[in-house]
Amino acid sequence: MITIDLPNAADEQRTAFNKVLARNCWIKINTLTTSWEASFEDQVERKRVINAIKCDLQEAKDESKVEKVEYAIQMDKVDVIVSSL
Repeated sequence: MITIDLPNAADEQRTAFNKVLARNCWIKINTLTTSWEASFEDQVERKRVINAIKCDLQEAKDESKVEKVEYAIQMDKVDVIVSSL
């Protein structure tokens, strides 16, 4: 699960950002306005998953022209990664 905040982003920017994530096969969690699901094969290394998520977020940031992306990644029950772009 990935939770994303786009501080000070306009509605048009948010829409463009979300379209990039959807294009990259992310699934919006309908009842949570800023949460997404991204699935990976079980055998994929943890580092590769994190890098893939960051690349998708950077692509969405660049295309939507959002100034800042804050995010938290929860990959399992104990590990939560919090960062920003």
